[in-house]
Parts: sequence; C-alpha cells; structure tokens
Amino acid sequence: MRLLRFIKANWPYMIMLVFVIFITFILILAERLGKPIKEDVVESCKIELIDTGKIKERQEDIEKLYYKNPPLYLLLVALNVSILFIFFSGIAIDYFLFYRQRINKPFFINTLRQKIIRWGVGDVVRFSIMFYAFAYTFMLVETALSDKFPILNNKNFRFIFNTTVVDAAGILFVLNFVVFIHGQNISAIGATLKNCFRNIYYGIVGYIAVIPALFITMIITAIIITVLKYKPPIQPIVDIILREQKIPILIYSSLFAAIAGPIMEEVVFRGFMYNAIKKHLGAFWGILITALIFSILHAHWVGFMPILILGILLAYLYEKTGSLVSSITVHITHNLASLLLVFLMKAFGL
Repeated sequence: MRLLRFIKANWPYMIMLVFVIFITFILILAERLGKPIKEDVVESCKIELIDTGKIKERQEDIEKLYYKNPPLYLLLVALNVSILFIFFSGIAIDYFLFYRQRINKPFFINTLRQKIIRWGVGDVVRFSIMFYAFAYTFMLVETALSDKFPILNNKNFRFIFNTTVVDAAGILFVLNFVVFIHGQNISAIGATLKNCFRNIYYGIVGYIAVIPALFITMIITAIIITVLKYKPPIQPIVDIILREQKIPILIYSSLFAAIAGPIMEEVVFRGFMYNAIKKHLGAFWGILITALIFSILHAHWVGFMPILILGILLAYLYEKTGSLVSSITVHITHNLASLLLVFLMKAFGL
C-alpha cells in the first residue's frame, strides 16, 4: 500500500524516470551497435600528460620563441614564476590557517545566518529526474531541428548551447523546489550579496590554500598514468577551445566555462544538494558525499582526485560562510585559471 501511495503521489516523476531509463538504454545500445572508432580518430581525442619526447621538443620550441617572439617568451616565463609564487603562497596560507585553528581563532567566519531548510534528499532525487528528463527531451528536439537551423550541425556550438540551456533549466528547477514548492527565499541556498566582498576574499584565500594539494595530486596522477601508459580522453570543453577556429564560438565557450557553468553547479551542488544531505547526515557527510557526486558527474576519472579536493573545498567554504559567493568565487577562479592554461597551449601549439 505504501508503494502504491508513493507512486500515486510521485507519478509525474515516475513517468520521467521511465523516460530517462529508456533513452539511456537506447543511447547505450546505439553506442554498442555503432561503428568502431578508427585508430586516427582515437588518437585525435587523446592527450598525453607526460611524454619525454614531446617535453624535449616543447623545450626546444620555447627556446626558439626567445628569438622569434620575445614578448611571448617573457609572458611564458612570468607565468611559470607566478605559478611557483602561488604554490608557495598556498603553503604559507595553509600554515597560517592551521595556526589560527590551533589557537581557536578560525579564519573563516560565517557571514550569513544559515536558515532551516524545508527541502530534503527526496527533492534532490526528484530534481535529478527532472533535470535528466529535460536534458534528453531538449537533445531530441535539438536533433529534430538541426536541419532547419544549420548552426546546430556545428558540434562545438551544439555542445555548448545544449549545456547552457540545460544548466539554465537546472537553476529554474532548483528555484521551483525552494521557492514555489517549499516557499522559501533564495537566500535559503546562500544566494545573496550580503557581505559579498568578504566572501570573495574568503574564496580567493581558500583557493590559494588548496593549490599545493591540487598540484601534488595532479603530479601523482600524471605519474600513475605514465606508468600505466594510459592516454586519457580530453575533456569536451578543452577539445572545443583547442580545435575551434571561430572566434564567436570560442568566446561563447569561454564565458560558459568560466562563469555560467560554475554558477549553475554551485547553486545545484552546494546551495541545493549539500543542504539536503547535511540536513539528514550532518556537515561532514554532506561535504564528502556532495564532493564525490560532483567529481563523479564530471565523468573524467583522471581528474577525479583533484576535482574531489576542489569539491570538498567548495562545500567547506559554503558551510563556513553560509554564502554561495565564496564557493562561486573559487569555482570561477579555478575555471579561469584552467582556461588560461588551455589558451596558452593553443597559442604555443603545445
């Protein structure tokens, strides 16, 4: 009887869930029955983190750059010095934060009074079903309209446009649960500009503090990959920036990756999901589970540990400050730094 009452109360979500499972099954089946990818295509989708031959070749190219384009060479040198400076600054900040914690004077102070939320894990599950049902529906509509709108045949534009629309829908779905269903203000998820500059400051300090851990994790990952002789697939957004030649699409992709994407993810993962999990399991498990889901959904196992560490920092800052501004600051800063490195790779032909 309970199961029947549950199904009756949630029948729209049950229908959407069946739809999501069906489309997922079709996509998996289509991929299994599709033609095998040719070897040259596979190679074009791979990126090598460590290749001694290529490292030597790149060093020679950089040395030649000193004579061909001195300003660009100086920019590269300045970037390397800046990275070292930030790394050691991170170590210094880590020591400072640890010292403040030892003397019971924590650095991060709650800037907003956290509210008692009315939504729960069940709402997060319903949101996830709605989100994927919309994503699949939009994908099908987009495919049907691709003949009428030729720009949709551009794989790079289509990927970014699709993700933008779906992410915007995700924010609307969160607002639906928080504002319309449970009758709370958006400040309940930490979406407020109160003490904005202090939270931006906290975000910058927190990000610099985690840089050493990110660097060390990435180096260890790169060594493991080299030992296993594995060539990881490049992330879609990175592939777009490296290959796309049309300036409007590059600008659109960069703005999405640096600003729109981080805002949407923080609203969903920290403002909505973290609060729901924390409500049932406490802050520790809320931080850990949210970070794990955040890392897994990025679907890039090579970056699993760095993304996990970043996810822990994002949830920790949100917990300490009560504001999305601090975690959004970190997320945007991280994505901007990553974009800068990708554009430098594109400029230097690395």
